[in-house]
Amino acid sequence: MTGKLKLLFPLLLICLSIPISQAQHQLLMEEKVDDYTEKNWVANKRHYIETRAFYGQGINNPVKYYPLKTMGSSEFELGLRYKLKISPILSTGLGAGYFNQSFRVDTEEKTFPDDNIYDKEVFRVNSLNSKIYLRINIDPKRGNFIGKYFEAGVFGCWSFSQKRIMLTKYNDNEDTGINKSREIHSGLSYIDKIQYGAYLSIGIAGYEVTYRHRLSRIIKEEANDYDFSPNTIGISISLDF
Repeated sequence: MTGKLKLLFPLLLICLSIPISQAQHQLLMEEKVDDYTEKNWVANKRHYIETRAFYGQGINNPVKYYPLKTMGSSEFELGLRYKLKISPILSTGLGAGYFNQSFRVDTEEKTFPDDNIYDKEVFRVNSLNSKIYLRINIDPKRGNFIGKYFEAGVFGCWSFSQKRIMLTKYNDNEDTGINKSREIHSGLSYIDKIQYGAYLSIGIAGYEVTYRHRLSRIIKEEANDYDFSPNTIGISISLDF
């Protein structure tokens, strides 16, 4: 009996060593799963978030709208934009950010909200805005970067601050002791807090040329035909490019 046990013991060790060696062999051949999902959040992958800045110049139409001076009437926007890639050609997305509008009035022609003439009169509207857009990529075989594209979207704004700033300069020869004065009116009830409109952009890499058209009024309806010019053209730049 003892001899049989002596024979069985080496056989038992051999049988036990076979599964261990097989397990070790499988472990060495196992491929590591790459769970690094951040690679999908870059310029030409499925998801992308970027910071963008926009500066636009107002295009005046003095016949139909409130008389503005082109120089000094501008828009500035700073915000985040999310892009969802649907196909190599088609993308869509959302955006949100801070929006500032500045309208410099031609005081010699205006009659609203009064007919006073100032050396400088500016309306400033500060808003939070959001947008949704559709993008058609022109170069679908581009590498991992933002290529050439057409983009069309709609936007909406909610204004949290509205100011009218009037600057008057005085003749130094007068005995007033004042060279100039600055008057600020805020919380303007005749400024509509809600705006909306549409835009078109042509993009190359991180740059865009954008035409923006506001469909809503800024000065409320009771002001009759007075309103700020709704057209803007400008440049948008990706700050992450």
